[in-house]
Amino acid sequence: MSENIQIKIVYKVFKEISNFHLYMRIYNAEGINIFSSGDWDNMISYEDIKLQPGCYKSLCIIPKNLLNAGEYYITLF
Repeated sequence: MSENIQIKIVYKVFKEISNFHLYMRIYNAEGINIFSSGDWDNMISYEDIKLQPGCYKSLCIIPKNLLNAGEYYITLF
């Protein structure tokens, strides 16, 4: 890949949610987990997380030339 890949996830919360975490895995065509990422990097404690109603965005940037040519797929949970 000759340029960065941006994966942008937009989601809407309709009521307060406790202990919510967005987690992403990238797999290659053979189903091997290449890497994972989540939104917990700046969190002190999982129990303290509460999302209020509203629109949220998460962004994952994969640096150029990190992935080989080929097919990949993403799972979110």
